[in-house]
Amino acid sequence: MLEVRDAGCGIPVRSLDKIFELFAQEKEGQNAGEGGLGIGLTLCKSLVEMHGGSIIASSEGEGCGSTFTLSLPLAAAPSEATGDEANAANTQVAPLRILLVDDNCDSADSLAMLLELKGHEVRIAYEGEQAVQVAPRFAPHLAVIDLAMPKMDGYATIAALRAMPELAHTLYAAMTGFGHSSDRERTRDAGFHAHLVKPVELELFDALLAEVEARRSGRDPG
Repeated sequence: MLEVRDAGCGIPVRSLDKIFELFAQEKEGQNAGEGGLGIGLTLCKSLVEMHGGSIIASSEGEGCGSTFTLSLPLAAAPSEATGDEANAANTQVAPLRILLVDDNCDSADSLAMLLELKGHEVRIAYEGEQAVQVAPRFAPHLAVIDLAMPKMDGYATIAALRAMPELAHTLYAAMTGFGHSSDRERTRDAGFHAHLVKPVELELFDALLAEVEARRSGRDPG
């Protein structure tokens, strides 16, 4: 077990269960506006869990610092693997081709790293026009598209991609900070199959990947 402590701004109790979610950021307190992307802790949690461990955060509140406790199991011989561990390995989502379209380069790169750690093949387009060029050759199983992009926004991007015969079986997920019913209705009407609101629960993202794999099974030999 390893503990990392700091004497920084701390974490409000209400946020402790959310900080490992994708794009989660604590916007209140003395450091508001200085935050990063909200992906680093998600990456950390994924890496730890891939090794069979766990990580938890604790804090007495704002201004009281934070503690992160990391636990990792001792390595076991292959013959000692449990039935549950074998079943978990068998239920992992098969590698997918995923296109990320986001004008925030750091955000796209970090999310790509997370997906590649899960075994998926990822291509990044930092603007809609680039996505239109990359997509036909890559033929993604899933395209995750940020809506608020300059020049060619997410709605224009999906319209162009859905017109391509090479992407006839591609599924689309909108990534946005807005989750009202009217926002979801608009993305649904535009052809998105999923509407992901930041911060995104990692379990929800994994469920989306599992749905994509289920839909493509037996249809896409690649």
